[in-house]
Amino acid sequence: MRTVENFFDTLSELGAYPVRITGDFFVDTENRRDFLVSISFDFGARQLVVKANEDDSVQVKFQLDPVGKDIIRRELNEGPWDSLLNTEMIWCWKLSNQFGVWDGIQFQFRHSDSPSSSSTIQMIVVASELKIRRVID
Repeated sequence: MRTVENFFDTLSELGAYPVRITGDFFVDTENRRDFLVSISFDFGARQLVVKANEDDSVQVKFQLDPVGKDIIRRELNEGPWDSLLNTEMIWCWKLSNQFGVWDGIQFQFRHSDSPSSSSTIQMIVVASELKIRRVID
């Protein structure tokens, strides 16, 4: 069975440079709002998916689910995402809440144009939705 640790060991050996980042959104037509439920980092030959579970835990998978009813897949190329494309993923942290539930993950990316510069992104599940936070040093 592949684990998060195995995946990052493999990526660190190959160099982890996402070439495409997509998000799956649940479309709530009643409240006119879309909820981010998963993010996929495409590394070319490999893929990493961070998914919000209904119990507010996070799941890491290695392939995308098919797009189901009420789900729209969009390319994420604005906000923090555009600056992460073709940057090296160098660190990963599992985040747990005070009850010990794994409800988030944090990635750090090194910028190729400035190796001493990096971006850190947190993905935390709140009410079955992925919330994105950029960590500022």
